[in-house]
Amino acid sequence: MRGLSLIVVAAVACSRSEPERARQAAERRQTRDSVLTSEVVQALQTPASPGRLIYDRPTDLSYDSLRLKRPDLVRAADRQP
Repeated sequence: MRGLSLIVVAAVACSRSEPERARQAAERRQTRDSVLTSEVVQALQTPASPGRLIYDRPTDLSYDSLRLKRPDLVRAADRQP
């Protein structure tokens, strides 16, 4: 009987109180909310509406483009007077 009472006393002493459980739950909730509102998580979430992919125009690497943009690099024979 004495052993059983020691176990009950130890169990009661080790259990958390209601205010302690509420405090810990509030801390977990606050931590979760701060993580969910971080910029990294926001960037990874699926957008609410579909977006558009906009690409820059490809760089024109032609010789004609070079002659217009950088005449100093054009061959002397191709320079216009």
